[in-house]
Order: sequence, then C-alpha cells, then structure tokens
Amino acid sequence: MLCFEAFITNAKKSIKKLNIKQGKYNNKEFTMQILKTKNPFWTMWAKIIKKDIYLKAFNMLNLKKEIKINMAEDALLYYPLTILSNEIFYLTQPLYTQHVNSNSITNNINSLEANIQEHKIVLNVL
Repeated sequence: MLCFEAFITNAKKSIKKLNIKQGKYNNKEFTMQILKTKNPFWTMWAKIIKKDIYLKAFNMLNLKKEIKINMAEDALLYYPLTILSNEIFYLTQPLYTQHVNSNSITNNINSLEANIQEHKIVLNVL
C-alpha cells in the first residue's frame, strides 16, 4: 500500500492531515505511527491500494448482503487493508487535496441519525 500526505481544505483554512516520517514500514510499524498521531488515517483517499488486496480486505469483513453502509466504510476497511499489506510506503509530499463540503451528508444535521446508525453498524462489525 502507498500512503501519502494530503491537504484538507474548507472555506476558511487548509491543513495537512498527518505528520509521519517518509519511508517504508511493515504493517505493525505503520499502525504504531498512526496511533501516535492526533488524526485517524482510515480514509481511502491519500492511498493507493492493489485491487487484489482491497478485494481480500473486503471479503474478510464477511458482510451480509442486506447491510448497506454509506458512512465510515473507510474505517471498516482500514484494518483489514493494513493487516494484508506487508509493506506500506509513506510519502510526505501532499498528492491529494480533500475539500470539505459544509453541505455534504457528513455535515448535514438532517442526516445525523442515519450517520450514527451506520457508525454503529461499522463498530459492531469491527
């Protein structure tokens, strides 16, 4: 897996996501680096993942077909992806910019209850 720095922007500011030393890590070392940061890194953006590893990680979840998750699916896949990735390369160069939309489903008060329920599903699976 290849991970890289990203900027997160909204209408007011732009910040860097992580401050991890550039280099090659095994999955345990990388997990320890992530745990030392203040920001979780389970999003799928700012990563390049081999398709076969992604599919194996998804199959490890063994989700029922009737379960539909629109929120926190990144967090659900993050741990199986990390386990399956023997080598993880981290680049400090920001190669991606994530624009935060204040009107998106994740920031919409009307969608809050549905978002909470989907987060509960993810936590139960984990």
